[in-house]
Amino acid sequence: LKELLNSRNPDDLQAANRLIQTLVKAEDQKLEGLHKRADELQRARQLCKQFEEAIIEKTAENLGITADIVYTELKMKVIGR
Repeated sequence: LKELLNSRNPDDLQAANRLIQTLVKAEDQKLEGLHKRADELQRARQLCKQFEEAIIEKTAENLGITADIVYTELKMKVIGR
């Protein structure tokens, strides 16, 4: 690339320009892939959290623990301090 850019031949300069464009495009695709993977990981984390919350809710339901019971327990702990 350096030799192409230092050349005074218009064909070499055009080749350098094409090479630069190819490198930029490759880098853009690489970054796009990284962003896509990051978005997919974030979505997976959200789904895991929702799944965990659903399991906790179902377990609490099976044990007969209601929101009122949890609220009362928390209130007693706060007041008890």
